[in-house]
Amino acid sequence: MLNDWINKTHLNKASSLKKSFNKQPFPHHLLKNFLIPSKITKIIKIIDKEKYSEKNTDLFHIHQTQDLKFAKTKALKEFYQFISSREFISFIEKITNKRLSKKIDVSSLKLKKINYLLCHDDQLSNRKLAFILYLTTLKKSDGGSLSFFTAKNKKPHEVIKSFYPVSNSFMIFEVSDKSFHQIDEVLSGKQRITIGGWFHD
Repeated sequence: MLNDWINKTHLNKASSLKKSFNKQPFPHHLLKNFLIPSKITKIIKIIDKEKYSEKNTDLFHIHQTQDLKFAKTKALKEFYQFISSREFISFIEKITNKRLSKKIDVSSLKLKKINYLLCHDDQLSNRKLAFILYLTTLKKSDGGSLSFFTAKNKKPHEVIKSFYPVSNSFMIFEVSDKSFHQIDEVLSGKQRITIGGWFHD
């Protein structure tokens, strides 16, 4: 199944990826050109057929689908079967050196102009790893970067890294009491569309 979905470059480098997972300010990988072109193209074409619900609180203003295990389109059903498969979870275990359960949460997020997600650490319900598959590309002038913070006295201190969305890139990072991150406000009319969620302990 992995060969049908993941760029072979990443499959061939699984062992070296394991060694490079320990990075500052907390362990993470950013894998570019993650899925094979035919798969990511199909997902991008049909993602808007899913229903997004607007969510607006003091922490975030986003649009989110239900869990994709309930997706109605064939392409997204196939994607969910892939990303929640034992084979894919084993691949994630291999490149992160983390033991994971079969539980996975996965939905699509859409951030439009002035949408944002303020600094938080993702700790909830035995979450072990967070992941993001980018479906759109944004430049610095568009906003919407993923920013990582250093931690000081178990609180976010300062931004040390920022990642602007690049379509078909896959971000994965460890969830801990130090994994402070945020999505900066989207500044342009371009939408920031991703599929993401968590692997569990």
